[in-house]
Amino acid sequence: MIHDYLYLVIPIVAVVTSQVVKLATDGIKGNLDIKRIFETYGGMPSSHAAFVGSLATIVALEQGITTPLFGTVFVFGVLVLRDALGLRHIISRQNQTLNALHKDAQLPERIHHTLVEVIAGLVLGFVIALVFRLG
Repeated sequence: MIHDYLYLVIPIVAVVTSQVVKLATDGIKGNLDIKRIFETYGGMPSSHAAFVGSLATIVALEQGITTPLFGTVFVFGVLVLRDALGLRHIISRQNQTLNALHKDAQLPERIHHTLVEVIAGLVLGFVIALVFRLG
């Protein structure tokens, strides 16, 4: 039964797991706040990367890497990861500048991911997909 929903369930599990790991790492750092899941961006590991990593992995395992679906997921994943690393980094820098210019502004200054956070998310997504597929 769950096999019918692999392409939906596995990425959702990867995102939820990523968010739980973020809460745990925030707690270790002394920044535990449940609201951060819904109100902030960035953090270790990237849930965006976990999502696309798990989806690409399950599609590759179920259908192969030469299928149109895998190609679509791969391109989608590259765009999502590029956004997490690149565009959101630019927005972070702009928000820092705007906050410095306007003392009343409270724009979030950390909305991007580092390369390590993205790689950790990809690995997490890959592992979750493998566990579901092989388990």
